[in-house]
Amino acid sequence: GRGARIAGRRRRAHRVRRSAQRAHGRLAAAVRRVTPERAWFWLAALFALGAVWAHPYPAGIDLPQHANLFRLWTELWNGPVEYRGLYRVELFTPYLLPYAAAFPLTKLFGAVTAVKALLTFAALGTPLLMRRWLRSVGADPRFAMVGFVVAFGFPYLWGFLSNVVALPL
Repeated sequence: GRGARIAGRRRRAHRVRRSAQRAHGRLAAAVRRVTPERAWFWLAALFALGAVWAHPYPAGIDLPQHANLFRLWTELWNGPVEYRGLYRVELFTPYLLPYAAAFPLTKLFGAVTAVKALLTFAALGTPLLMRRWLRSVGADPRFAMVGFVVAFGFPYLWGFLSNVVALPL
């Protein structure tokens, strides 16, 4: 009866306290793991995200043409019949990787958002994968911060989307 209910409540209270202690320990460990290098990386990542998402249209001379081709590519399947007579999908093209990645994003969110998502991948992926590469060759991984500069270099400004997307790879 009553003793079993009290014992059950005590067990539940004990489990809740242990769970809270574990969560506090994980939070404290995460705070201890924050190094100046990580703080600088996340600050640079915030600026990179702002550079891509803060403006209605991203920088890049050829990006409007890519966005239009994203839209056309998605409309080839269910758009006007005239498109099928004028355009065809060429699978042996250097643009296949970014276009294939942008296809579902364009269907769901629109062409400009798909371009921005690919640019976000490049802006954050370049320094992250550069850091991994630097570690594998025995170099100082802090040089990966240069990856933010590389990600927003000439291919980005000219809108060479396939080059920008392939850069982190």
